[in-house]
Amino acid sequence: MWQLQIELKSRLCPGSGLGSAGYADRDIVFDEFGLPYLPGRRLKGLLRESLWEIHASGVFADVLHPDKAFGPVGAEQSACVDVGDAQLKEAHALREWLKQRPPQVTASEVLDRYTEIVRQTAMDSVTGSPLEDTLRATRVLRPHLRFFAPIRCSGRDDEFQASLERAAAGLQFMGIARTRGWGWVRCSLQPDQSVNSLATEVAATGHAQATGECVLSFHVRLERNALCPVRTSDPNTVRSEEFIPGSAVHGLLARRHLNAGALDQAFYDRFFSERVRFLSA
Repeated sequence: MWQLQIELKSRLCPGSGLGSAGYADRDIVFDEFGLPYLPGRRLKGLLRESLWEIHASGVFADVLHPDKAFGPVGAEQSACVDVGDAQLKEAHALREWLKQRPPQVTASEVLDRYTEIVRQTAMDSVTGSPLEDTLRATRVLRPHLRFFAPIRCSGRDDEFQASLERAAAGLQFMGIARTRGWGWVRCSLQPDQSVNSLATEVAATGHAQATGECVLSFHVRLERNALCPVRTSDPNTVRSEEFIPGSAVHGLLARRHLNAGALDQAFYDRFFSERVRFLSA
């Protein structure tokens, strides 16, 4: 497991495809708390494009073909490399605080902390005056923000690491208007030491001695179609996430626990304390 670090060197607009009436014609992707993020699906496509360019150049003989790392385009089977959403480093702690935020702290105010509105218009080449009906407002992320995305690999680390490192280094622009000065980023791949060290310790001893934590893997097999709605979907269309959120697993197991037993202390320890965390599938 690795971590993709993305540092914004200029303004960036990871467009959501939606706008805010009377405020921004083009908006960015953010969650219900107003915290911006970079969708993992887009990052995966950008890394694939970067790896393709490096592979086609023929400079590095040890670079994998993009189809081997990310799977063939349109394939039904899962790829070896999975890229999660890139979050701000402080996003988890902020979400926990914002869940109990005072009423005056709105999602818009949180979003304004990390973004700004840029307005552009087309100019008449003869008179030099603005053309009518061409003013557009775009919400952009401020420069120097840092995002971190988890990258999981189901293959051998030594086989994929060099290719992913070079793909990350080659990824320098993303988002809307990346050919016009926006979206300049600096990316690097780093081992996720906290997860890797914990996984190694669990594999060797069955539990983590130093932290008192253990990791339990679970498998979910869908018997029917499932819908986990994307929070930033179009108002007239409901799209599903490409994963099962940990909150959904949390709620399902909590309900089954209540159906099978009483509302006892064990229920609170498992589902309402900080001791157990349910991660996405």
